[in-house]
Amino acid sequence: PDSRAVSVLYWLSNSAMPDSGVVATCRTGRFALEWFDYTKATDADQEQIGAVYKHAFTHDIGLVFNPKLDADFVRPLTYYTPAVRGAFMVVRDSEDGRRIVGTAALRHLRELGNQVEIKRMFFLPCCRGRKLAHTVCAMLVQRARELGFDAVVLDTKKRLAAANRVYEAMGFQDCENYNGNPRADRFMRLRLRPVPTSKL
Repeated sequence: PDSRAVSVLYWLSNSAMPDSGVVATCRTGRFALEWFDYTKATDADQEQIGAVYKHAFTHDIGLVFNPKLDADFVRPLTYYTPAVRGAFMVVRDSEDGRRIVGTAALRHLRELGNQVEIKRMFFLPCCRGRKLAHTVCAMLVQRARELGFDAVVLDTKKRLAAANRVYEAMGFQDCENYNGNPRADRFMRLRLRPVPTSKL
């Protein structure tokens, strides 16, 4: 990982934690990064999260909704709650009534054993150029450690240069196509624990 990613991870690992062991809020300038309890989501929350997704799909990654690949959009409680070892984060803009302007999530992939996947790391344009993605990614990795996972995986597109630079800076390395996602052309993994000798 590059020095910026290392410094963020160091700050997270040495910050005072609430009793849950989770960084509840991390403020960076006008933005607050918060772990989001989907069981308490309001209609306004859902609408704002949907707006972030819509912008990302339309303007950033150029995709259309697929009920099979995007089941977490309509059933977030199935994937993003502590009960299923998942987590969901929102980025709120303090200069715009704490509107949700970014999202990110962790989804446990049971078929891969003790590995978790980064999902839905999306930001509206007001977040760009502020290094928020580095901080969000570091918080996701730290949360994965706290949840006891062995590795974090993700899929992406090679043409998303800025996102790829963030993942590389965090230490993610190219890996096998672990999920068969036809939308992605790059698959990456970050080991959180050494691979047991018996599996080498």
